[in-house]
Amino acid sequence: MYRVQDFSHLALRRISRGNWVQLMCLKTTADYYGWTDAFPPLIEAKLVDYPDGMMPLPTKLNGRNYRGLRLYICREKHHRGGYPRELTNCFRVSRNVASRDLYALAQAVKVDFGWMNDQSHRRVRRAEWLRPDLEALGCASNTLRAHCSA
Repeated sequence: MYRVQDFSHLALRRISRGNWVQLMCLKTTADYYGWTDAFPPLIEAKLVDYPDGMMPLPTKLNGRNYRGLRLYICREKHHRGGYPRELTNCFRVSRNVASRDLYALAQAVKVDFGWMNDQSHRRVRRAEWLRPDLEALGCASNTLRAHCSA
């Protein structure tokens, strides 16, 4: 059974004040794929919006909106069928995710992978995610991390 401390919430991109595109997954998954190095924790990112630390309380009546889209990343390189055991990891992104956020997420992966889902749950191969012409669409995660660290 997992606990709240086992999960990490990372900020992918700032949309407006207090509105961030989020990545939610197990800490072990985020560490394995290198996402914790590429993207800041959501709490640190929100301190950019609220430097005094006084953040507003969530006003949503139900927690369903926080669940986000459930997507998968797989290290199987030759087949896109099924969910191979011990090669597939699940993660969630908030519902306000755009294609450029998923491109930045795929480009931040430090290990070799076979495919990753897009917003429509289509399995996109690694070569398509890492095309050089799509690199301009990705958010500047290094700039975001440097801004949050300052």
